[in-house]
Amino acid sequence: MSVIVLLFITGAIFWLFVSCLVKDPEGKYAYRKWAGLSVVGMIAGIFLTTLAIVPRGHVGIELQFSAVTGGYRTQGLQFKSPIVKLVIVNVQTQKEEVLATAASRDLQDVSTKIALNYHLNPASAPQVYRDLGLDYIVKIADPAIKETVKQVTARHNAEDLIIRREVVKGEITEELRKRLEPRGIIVEALSITYFQFSAVFTEAIEA
Repeated sequence: MSVIVLLFITGAIFWLFVSCLVKDPEGKYAYRKWAGLSVVGMIAGIFLTTLAIVPRGHVGIELQFSAVTGGYRTQGLQFKSPIVKLVIVNVQTQKEEVLATAASRDLQDVSTKIALNYHLNPASAPQVYRDLGLDYIVKIADPAIKETVKQVTARHNAEDLIIRREVVKGEITEELRKRLEPRGIIVEALSITYFQFSAVFTEAIEA
């Protein structure tokens, strides 16, 4: 239906433009040409406001008078109402790195750097934008990562964090999925970049 409307409007603009260029034999109605061209310009301007392009790997969140309507558009050329604005939001895989500090079960201070690969669920994009804006990952994921690292680290002794690194990573990943995916943030993969312990503990291990 949108394609038919686009073709109709394009044809109407072209017809008006050609009609305006045809001069009457006696040149009596030159004012009509300029009036007609003005009408063509107005129609063309309105027509352009109905078009929007959503880039690949993004969605366009619909705003009407600055309010989120709840709808969104997928990638490609989109036909919309002139009063609707699209806010482009990235739904591709992105990376977030967070440094978290915690205490192990044996009360050793541990700094853990987490690298999270995630993407925004397109269907959740309107609600996420309405509630959190474009910096949603900082507002939701960063605190969730820090809290989860504290929670999981407290279950293990400091030495086990090194020996059972994959187990620890799996526990953090699972906890983050429970926290983030209901909010529309899909956890793809998680990496523990490093564990950093106190100087005393590091010396004891290396001895």
